[in-house]
Amino acid sequence: MTDTQLHVRAMQSFIVRNRNRKKVAKLAGVHEHTVSRFVHKHGAIALSTFIKIEKAIIKIKENPWFVDQKKEPPKGLLLRKQHLEEFHV
Repeated sequence: MTDTQLHVRAMQSFIVRNRNRKKVAKLAGVHEHTVSRFVHKHGAIALSTFIKIEKAIIKIKENPWFVDQKKEPPKGLLLRKQHLEEFHV
């Protein structure tokens, strides 16, 4: 299996394992069915759409609270972030 195939498989498993289909679709600006087609390999997906999905996955991995505006990060996470910012300023 090539590196590209491993990368695609890792993205697919991230979406399925963490149930991030809606988050990825919202952040990528595509329909949920498009993300499902990507995960289950049903039908073709344009390269530009693939790149949008990949960028969305990377953003969600960096900050899982990015998309969920209704939910707030745990308070301890905010305190630690503010505490770290004070030292780096």
